[in-house]
Amino acid sequence: MLCEPLEPGSASCRSQFEGFVVDEATAQQVDSCPASSLVGSSSETKTPKQKLRLVDTSTGMPVRFLILHFDPFQVPAYPQDCISMPLKTVKEAAPTGSVVKPQRAALKQQAYSELKRLILAGELAGGSVQSVRQLAAQLHMSKTPVHAALERLEAEGLVTLAPQQGVVVRELSIQDIVNHYETRQALEPYVMRRLAGRLTEQQIEQLRQNLVELRRSASANDNSGLMEVDAEFHQLLCGFVRNDEITRVMQQLRDKVQRVILRVTEQFPERMGKTYEEHRAIVESLVSGDADHAAHLMYEHLGQGLRRFLPNR
Repeated sequence: MLCEPLEPGSASCRSQFEGFVVDEATAQQVDSCPASSLVGSSSETKTPKQKLRLVDTSTGMPVRFLILHFDPFQVPAYPQDCISMPLKTVKEAAPTGSVVKPQRAALKQQAYSELKRLILAGELAGGSVQSVRQLAAQLHMSKTPVHAALERLEAEGLVTLAPQQGVVVRELSIQDIVNHYETRQALEPYVMRRLAGRLTEQQIEQLRQNLVELRRSASANDNSGLMEVDAEFHQLLCGFVRNDEITRVMQQLRDKVQRVILRVTEQFPERMGKTYEEHRAIVESLVSGDADHAAHLMYEHLGQGLRRFLPNR
């Protein structure tokens, strides 16, 4: 169980005890700190307890004992005022009996989600070369969950693991972008015809709320925020059709959708305001029940993005 330098009340200490609730009995085991300093503690808990020994990995010497009980139905807690040792790294040593280990799957998922966010947001730029060691340090993790996450991202086409180079973040080619837009131009106008005049009040409200968020992101020149809200707009529409195959295709395209949108808005910032107006017009056509016009607007909306890269289209 690894964590960052332990400071009173720090988020790194919270993550160390994630999934656990510290019992008030801990107050008698950790530096005699008062029970009031234990967030979320409860003396009424009947869950079996387990003593864990924490050691300083640099010396191997024990530094404290914690009595913990596992309770997935309570908010994770930790001894807020009892963490004061100047340790760089702390890990969980194997106690007698069963051992409560950090969830490896959770660490892999955390690494995957964060690396994917960095790629989609452009913080790990397309074409850049990274090392597993650097990424692990950036995420404050060991290399094992990071490498597992990178293998998953490679399968999704976001990175390439090159033995001699390291981790190469894949850059979208012009052909990738063309294929992306052409696929959506074949699919999304059909979705408009299916939805025109058939949206529920709740669905209309979801689309209008999305428009509010889109305008807010455009006004703030928030490329990352606009990318997410723009992609969500198209995902919402395709989801409303309740066609499993359409949903599957859009889920597969989702990551590329976000990367294409980010690239368009960064290279052509004037598209921000125009995207909002085009989305608003599409929603109005759907609500009015004009299927052909809604389909035409969607086709042209996607074509506007495509023509930024291929002017002759």
